[in-house]
Amino acid sequence: MTAPGIGDSNQKPWSMVYGPWTKRTWSFTPLSNILHPMRPFHVVQRYTCMRVRIFMLCALFSVFHTLKAQKAEVEQILQQVNLDSLLFSVARLTGIEKVTINGQEQTIYSRYRNQLPNDWAATYLADRLQAYGYTPQNQYFDAMGKNVYAIKEGNLYPDRAFVICAHYDAIAVPYDQAVGADDNASGCSGVLEAARLLKDSNFPFTLIFVFFDEEEQGLLGSMAFNQQFDFDTYGIEAVFNLDMIGYDYNEDFKAEIHTRPYANSIELANKIIGLNDTFQIGLDLSIENPGTSASDHDAFWQTGKTAVLLIEDEQDFNRFYHTKHDSMQYFNDSFLYRNVCFAIASLCWFASDKDNTLSIDPGNTANPVIYPNPSNGRVWMDSREGGLLRVFAMDGKLLTQFPVHAGPNELDLSAWKSMGQVVLQLQAESGSFRSNVLFLMP
Repeated sequence: MTAPGIGDSNQKPWSMVYGPWTKRTWSFTPLSNILHPMRPFHVVQRYTCMRVRIFMLCALFSVFHTLKAQKAEVEQILQQVNLDSLLFSVARLTGIEKVTINGQEQTIYSRYRNQLPNDWAATYLADRLQAYGYTPQNQYFDAMGKNVYAIKEGNLYPDRAFVICAHYDAIAVPYDQAVGADDNASGCSGVLEAARLLKDSNFPFTLIFVFFDEEEQGLLGSMAFNQQFDFDTYGIEAVFNLDMIGYDYNEDFKAEIHTRPYANSIELANKIIGLNDTFQIGLDLSIENPGTSASDHDAFWQTGKTAVLLIEDEQDFNRFYHTKHDSMQYFNDSFLYRNVCFAIASLCWFASDKDNTLSIDPGNTANPVIYPNPSNGRVWMDSREGGLLRVFAMDGKLLTQFPVHAGPNELDLSAWKSMGQVVLQLQAESGSFRSNVLFLMP
C-alpha cells in the first residue's frame, strides 16, 4: 500500500392479488375448454391464475437450484485454497526461499523499483502464471516499470471482465532491504492462488489477474494499466484489489472493504460483505466509505470503474509498515488464509453468475435489488421507489410487512432463516408490484 501522503397476517398473497380460490387442483384442462364461449369469465380467470401460479413457483425453484449449484461450485473452489501455497509464494517473494530466473537461482532480497530483484519478482510472477497454463503479458511503462497480467476469457461474455489484482513492488529504508511481506507479497499470494485454482474452471465472464509495479511511487503501475489496457476488448465489470492482508497482531480477524461512490463500487462492497457469512469464512468485516485512495483500486475509481480494496484493520495496522522488518514471521497465517478465501469467493460469485448485474435498471422504477443474496438474514434492499414490503413464506403465508423508503433499506429477516428462502414483494408507491426471492443460510 502506498503511503497516505501520496405485520402479521395469515392472508395468502395469491388470495390478495387474484381473489379467492374455489377450485384447488393441479390437473390441466385443455385451453379450448377453458376458453369456451359459454364459460363464465371468472372460471377462465381462475384457470389462468392457477397456471401463472405454477409458472411462478417453477421459476422460483429454478432460481433456487441455480443459486444452490453456484454456491456449491464456489465452496468446492474454496476447499482447495491452500495455506502452504500462499506462504510458499510469500517466502519466495521476500527472499526466504530462492527462485529460479533464467535457469539461475536468485534471492529476491528487495522489491524496490530500482533494485534488480524487483525485476526478478516480475519474472517469477510471470513464470508462475505460465506454469498454471496462462499466457502472461508484460506491460512496460516509464524507465523501469513493468506490470504483469494474464487473461482467462469467459465462455459467455468474453468482452466483460472481472479483475483481481495486487502490487508486487515494495519500499523500505534501506531500499535494498524492501522485502515487503505484508505490503504486498500477501496480496500477490492471493492473486497467484486465485490463478492456480481457477485455471481449469469455466466462467461466463473473463478473469484478469494483474500484478502492478511502482504502486509505492504513487500508483504508477495501475495508472499505466488504465491508460494502456485494451478496454474496448475487455470492459471491466469490477476490480478486487488486495493490499496488506497478512498482519493481524491482536488476532481479531478484522479486515476492511474500502469503497467510494464511483460507478457501482458501493453496491459491490455491500453485496460481497455477506459472502463472509454465506461461506463461513470467519472474518470480521467492515465497509469503509469513503475508503482510502492509497492503493491501486483508486486508479480504477479515477477512470470511472467499479472497484473495492480488501485490507487489514486500520486500528491494528502493521507496525513494520514500510520498514525492512515487514516479514512474514509477523503474519497471522489464518488471517491471510481467510482474506484470500474471501477475495476468491467474491471473484467467483460474480464471475460465475451469467445473469449477474451490478446496477439497478433505471428503466424499472420499482425493481428492488436485494444484497447479499444468499444471506444470513441481514440484508439491504435498494429501490428507486418506496412503498410497502411484504415478506412471504414459499407456501404463500404472509410473515410480516412494513414500509420502506426509496434508496437503501437495511432489513433484519434472520427470524426466518430456518425457512431457507422467502419471497419479498414490494408494492411500490406507483402501484406496481415487484418480487424477489431471498435465500437464507443458517
